[in-house]
Amino acid sequence: MSPETVARHACDCLTQLQMSLPAVTGDEIEKETVEFYKDGISRSIKDLKYYNESLEETGEHERVRDAIERALQILPDIDVEDEDVDLAIDEAKEDVCVLARFFNSVDASRGSSGN
Repeated sequence: MSPETVARHACDCLTQLQMSLPAVTGDEIEKETVEFYKDGISRSIKDLKYYNESLEETGEHERVRDAIERALQILPDIDVEDEDVDLAIDEAKEDVCVLARFFNSVDASRGSSGN
């Protein structure tokens, strides 16, 4: 897989995360719903680790790797029972959004290069 393909996959993964994270916050959410989204977040974390390793091997997209590292440090700490969960999720969302924007700009700059 080329670094660009990895970046695109990671972008999809982050889009999923962006949709999942807000769903884990809020007082009136049922436990099953929270667990469902936490499972999705866990899968996304696993995928991001894989993408990060792939990018490390090629030595490309250093900014992407830095952002993934930062998101990976925060995301596993998300605990729905914790009263600071909103803050943790906000921080993670911020990282995820930065990452998604960066991946999208990578995609846009690659454009239709024919590859």
